[in-house]
Amino acid sequence: MIKPETPESHVLERLTTIIGRQFDERPGFGIQDISFALFYHYLYKATTDNDHLTRRNQCLEVVINDLEQQDSATATLGRYPFFFNCLAHLLQQIQTENLVLQPLVQRVNDWNKQLVTDTDFDITTLPSMGYLTGWAGVLYYFKNLPSAFESRQLLLDRHFEPIANHVQWMCEQELFLLPYETKETDMGLAKGICGLLMVVADVAHLVSYPKTGSIIGSCVHQLIRLRQEVDQSADKCSFFPYRIDNEQKVALYNNSLGWDSSDLGHALLLCRAALLCKNSNYLRMAELIALNTLLRKNETHTGIHNASVQYGAAGVAILYKRLFAFTGRKDLLKGYHYWMDQTLTLAQAALEKEEPPGNNTGILEGLTGIGLTLLSRKYDYAADWSKILLA
Repeated sequence: MIKPETPESHVLERLTTIIGRQFDERPGFGIQDISFALFYHYLYKATTDNDHLTRRNQCLEVVINDLEQQDSATATLGRYPFFFNCLAHLLQQIQTENLVLQPLVQRVNDWNKQLVTDTDFDITTLPSMGYLTGWAGVLYYFKNLPSAFESRQLLLDRHFEPIANHVQWMCEQELFLLPYETKETDMGLAKGICGLLMVVADVAHLVSYPKTGSIIGSCVHQLIRLRQEVDQSADKCSFFPYRIDNEQKVALYNNSLGWDSSDLGHALLLCRAALLCKNSNYLRMAELIALNTLLRKNETHTGIHNASVQYGAAGVAILYKRLFAFTGRKDLLKGYHYWMDQTLTLAQAALEKEEPPGNNTGILEGLTGIGLTLLSRKYDYAADWSKILLA
């Protein structure tokens, strides 16, 4: 039971009940099982209920058993980068928790050694560059592994330079046009350019590659050149494009405010670039863009109509909280609380209609992500999970 009784705790109880009913129907290896594990991990930390601890450990056991049954470590990692980032985050959380779990952690350490021995594995040959499904996600997984893993630094050192070189070439092209993206190039945080640059900037301090700052700076300048003038009265709200049409060679803009792809993600990238490049102008621009988004509230100007993380109110709230941490602007903290209230309202409305607020129990689009977001408002330490969202 989550105390004290508040609107958040009431919705969390309802969500926990629904997730509990679906727990025994989980399919095994995949994003749903690792989502359950993360949800029950943070719920246990909030409540110290041993039932939640048992469920977390059951999920983790299933995930690792199934992982060891996969034919190819590199192929499996290339198919499910976001899953592996969730797993790495959980391993960091539990590695010092108790001795009983150390064999599970060691089994993943052993599994990762296969990635080291496969010297032919080249991240940049994966069909996607983004965080959820491509090179950025794989590189971020290496970064998020427990520092005690012998493979961690070896994998970072081996794979960072090819990605950085590719990013340098990419930013020299008109409109970020990529030869293998024949129709469209995604510009977002989840699957596109923004997420890739965020990961490269975040990993830079862990490797010896002095050109990283100049590469990120060049890419940010390229991105800034793509800004459009905004006019909310004309429903023209976003500064940055969400996609590049490679056939027409034009940037495309929409009004989405969601985590997947929006001005908030690009503002967060500018904050990271400001630190890496020691350029305060990037931080000022990030503040102006983020503050401008506070004016966007209705669905036409945000595209937000549910409580989920990837496309809904929960993801918007998480980005505002991270932007507040970077800038210290209290208006952005107000934006966080506004969108947390919207997350709660949208989740409550869906529950009252007996329609679960999400189409599954996964973190990105379903119940566990909404639950973790609401939990993090009550317990600061529960906000750690948002690191898997590049926030």
